[in-house]
Amino acid sequence: MNPSMPTDQEIARELRGALRAEAERIAPEPALQRILARAHEGGRARTDRSRAERRRRWLPALAGAVATAGIAAAAIVIFAPSDEPTGPAQPPPCAVEVREGCPVDLAVYFSRSSGNELVSAGVTVTSSGNVGLDAVQALLDAKSKGGFANLWQGYATAQERPIAQVNDVTHAGGVITTDFDRQLTTGLANLEGDGTGFGRTPLQQLVLTVQSALRTDDPVLITVNGEPADEAFGERLTGPVDGEPERISFIRPESPTQGEVVASPVAITGESQTFEGNVRWSITQDGEIVRQGFTTGGGFDAYAPFSFKATLPPGEYTLKLWEPNAASGAEAWTDEYYVAYLDFTVE
Repeated sequence: MNPSMPTDQEIARELRGALRAEAERIAPEPALQRILARAHEGGRARTDRSRAERRRRWLPALAGAVATAGIAAAAIVIFAPSDEPTGPAQPPPCAVEVREGCPVDLAVYFSRSSGNELVSAGVTVTSSGNVGLDAVQALLDAKSKGGFANLWQGYATAQERPIAQVNDVTHAGGVITTDFDRQLTTGLANLEGDGTGFGRTPLQQLVLTVQSALRTDDPVLITVNGEPADEAFGERLTGPVDGEPERISFIRPESPTQGEVVASPVAITGESQTFEGNVRWSITQDGEIVRQGFTTGGGFDAYAPFSFKATLPPGEYTLKLWEPNAASGAEAWTDEYYVAYLDFTVE
């Protein structure tokens, strides 16, 4: 054997050492850990003087091998299978985080024929990603149906159309700002404010609809192309408009109130006047129904109280109350009447 040339075993040891040093320089991956384990099986290289002399003679060849080993190690880091999930992160379900394209259930408020009472109906829309904006757009688009009159559509006139377009809805600083492209008016003198407060009915349609969508009692500021409006539907405006839940008919929740922190079991109370006294309810958490059932209040002849309790672990919940629509045909334009939503927290 030529003493100036290293043995196969010595070359193997040098290659293992070079690969190990190169691999340890790169962030390890599961596949690389296995290579490192095999490289360490050969033990540590000896450092005697004669071997060092011989190494210098074939160092160029080894350098090429080391470069190749480094490329191989880097390739393993980049392409080796990983225990981590691949592909883009999946967004939360729509029930947890509403975004553009998600379905959203809303309570849209209408006027009764008397002009002083308000009733809601369940409407499902495809969200723009801004739930407040979705609610106002749903109000603008809703047609009058039977005893459900929408003053934002011209109150069943021959040419119903939205009386304005909504530019944006923002919720900040305890105020919901709704911006429209023009002054709000029905164009019909007998439906405008005349000192009797009738013009507040369409205002309350807006306020209660957007408050329900955003689960808040915060007042609504109306602006026109970014500037605060001083008038709407013939009513003088001096600032944000508060909601008037006492004008809501048929299902009136009382407790818990919007955003209230309560203890379990949760006592849910209110009064109602519905067909055969029927009031349906559900409690959801992150879009999943955790409790549901029905209770009874008053029939159509008179209001009567309703109450029930729900035992719930600590967390945030949404209560929904409604009367199912038992009608068919043209009268089945909505599945749910008198819808009310409330968010609450169990401590």
